[in-house]
Amino acid sequence: MFATLSATMLNCHADQPENKQLATIEADIKTIMEANLKSLQDENMDAMMATIHPDSSSKSQMKQIMTRIFKNYDLKYEILSYKFIAYDGELAYVRVNQRTSKISGPAFKNNELEQVNILKKDSGSWKILTSAQLNLKFLN
Repeated sequence: MFATLSATMLNCHADQPENKQLATIEADIKTIMEANLKSLQDENMDAMMATIHPDSSSKSQMKQIMTRIFKNYDLKYEILSYKFIAYDGELAYVRVNQRTSKISGPAFKNNELEQVNILKKDSGSWKILTSAQLNLKFLN
């Protein structure tokens, strides 16, 4: 499904209004993904939760997990790669490779996570609805 949607988007001509709208959507989504990463780096729970869609089924679980992580660790988060996959009118899909490394705290396995994030608008702003982990590689 992703390949079909992606191919459809790539076949648009650069001067068509749909492509200009798509470029705006891509920029808005990249901004929210960067805001999410910055909030993790800054250990700012309110800012992190502001990037999560209110309909996300994992919202409360994510808050609990991140509360424990922020309390016990100082971690470094890096986006290794980012790729906009598709937009289908209601949802947008991006693929992100992220590295998480321990700066301080108890035992932790540095890792690289590859995932697809699905985003949906909430009150005019894109927010992360859900994520699907594709690969997790431990580095130490």
